[in-house]
Amino acid sequence: VAMGNGLAGPQVVQAMASAFEASEAEVLDERLLGAIEAGRDAGGQGHLAERSAGVMVYDSQRNVPLDLRVDVHESAVDELRRVYAAYAPYIPYYETRAGEPHNTPAQETWAREQGIDA
Repeated sequence: VAMGNGLAGPQVVQAMASAFEASEAEVLDERLLGAIEAGRDAGGQGHLAERSAGVMVYDSQRNVPLDLRVDVHESAVDELRRVYAAYAPYIPYYETRAGEPHNTPAQETWAREQGIDA
């Protein structure tokens, strides 16, 4: 299902659905973000200003949900992409911590071991 409120027209929904279908090889997070971006690029909410964006994924393959949102931002979709890019490298850490909290190092230690700039 591709939908939104106050959309500029059916081309927005079609762009979202097409982007989602075309990204089958990607993880669900990326597919959804790409669909949001495609909808924005196809006209988004038309005359309404972009203010917020969010993505929520409850994946049975993961131990932790993804729940990111941006509110009151003039480029909310771009900001959501930036937030996701900063968060995504830590997803394996959060999964490990959820499954083995007593054997999980501090986040800074884990990030350093993974070569992630904290």
